[in-house]
Amino acid sequence: MVSGYDIKSKMDNININKTVLIVLSVSMAVFVWSFSAGTVNIALPTISQYMDISTYLVSWVVIVHLLILTSFMLIFGRLGDIIGLRKVFLMGICVFTVSSYLCGISIDFVQLLLFRGLQGLGSAMLLSISPALISKHLNPNFQAKGFAAISAATTIALAAGYGAGGLTLQYCDWNWVFLIVVPLGIIAFILNFFFIPPDTFHEKKLDFDLVGAFLILIVMVILILSIYVAKDMGLTSKWFIGGICFDFILFSGLIHWENKQKYPIFDLNLLKDSKLLLPLLAAFLITLVFMGTIFLVPFYLDLIMGYSTAFSGILILIPTLLVLIAGPLSGVITDKFGSKIPTVISCIFLLISLGFFILTDPTTGIIFILIALSTRFLSEGFFAPANNKQIMKNGYKGNRGSISSLMNTSKYMGIILGVVIFDAIFESTIVQQTTNLANMPVTGALHLAAPVSVLLSGFQNAFLLGLTISLSVLVMVLLSRQWEG
Repeated sequence: MVSGYDIKSKMDNININKTVLIVLSVSMAVFVWSFSAGTVNIALPTISQYMDISTYLVSWVVIVHLLILTSFMLIFGRLGDIIGLRKVFLMGICVFTVSSYLCGISIDFVQLLLFRGLQGLGSAMLLSISPALISKHLNPNFQAKGFAAISAATTIALAAGYGAGGLTLQYCDWNWVFLIVVPLGIIAFILNFFFIPPDTFHEKKLDFDLVGAFLILIVMVILILSIYVAKDMGLTSKWFIGGICFDFILFSGLIHWENKQKYPIFDLNLLKDSKLLLPLLAAFLITLVFMGTIFLVPFYLDLIMGYSTAFSGILILIPTLLVLIAGPLSGVITDKFGSKIPTVISCIFLLISLGFFILTDPTTGIIFILIALSTRFLSEGFFAPANNKQIMKNGYKGNRGSISSLMNTSKYMGIILGVVIFDAIFESTIVQQTTNLANMPVTGALHLAAPVSVLLSGFQNAFLLGLTISLSVLVMVLLSRQWEG
């Protein structure tokens, strides 16, 4: 005779197995995206040489993808709430995989950019929905672990992408860095097709706000392009200032339009909830610091410490693996005690890392540098699972896609602004301190001719801003009663 306890135990095992398969499937899709990012980034110099184009032009292989990805996230998140998260997610994997193949068979640079834009659409579908699937299908006691698995998959895939891309380019043409992604995409599609539960709706499907979607798209495109103009021409450029002013006018029109809609593409009322707004702000600010620091670190190791590119790469790669330890640990702590503790730990690690970088100079030993890098990646590992759960716990069956896409949009805006702001502070410091120095070029790669003391000031100013931002987030989390924990 089978007891009630035995039946319950078997049901629990079935639920755990389903949870594992869902996390594995979603993680595989995110793995494919991150793996592709690594292979493409390392192939840029080869593509530039093969197509005989400048480094500025070849950088648009990344910019176009990121531009489309960020601009469409809110749209596809809302679409997921309307037609189903699973449908949009599977469509994203399919579009991403097919466009990877099309990138691989491109015969010129224009075709490559066109298909990278299409790939950006697939990326937007995939990344805007992935957190929502974890939030929807996993028990709250397992959600942070699920987010930790996605974070780990992203880290492993990026490192694997750099390695696989380098090996591929050694024996094959540049096209193959796109083509090797195709079988992985097919596997990801099959896993998610069979293991992600079908979409179910318990309420009437809502109308899609086409005008709002168009306005959001235009606002995001102009904002991102203005940011990239600032990166190349400076924050005082008339094109940057004009673009931001025009974008503000459009954004005001967007708010006015959305407030009048019964079913808006972006529900502004979501941002009135401090339980959602504060962790979104934290995600934006911390991601900005993460990206800004990791953007400057290779230059720091080269210009200040004098390390070779190969050695710097190994030095950065080794502590990156700490994310694989910190992420799952953060997931366990978050599921058991709430998200406040791992978020505070993350901020403290980030403050320690930035403090170490500020104190370094050319005489600093390698152990000091490893500590700075290790604490930075430990911070990243602890932050993502806790913050993702803190944001997604505000979602319910009607708005998970919107909140998921809003979360990733805030993070990708942090990525873009992190590069722009940290680079701007570094470059402006060099320009200001070398203006009166003899034999210094007026334009060009000033960092290659500037004295080490000037370079050190530029890095320290940028890292000091990061430290200030991180400290403000720590204070916000500690003082907030809205934070789970």
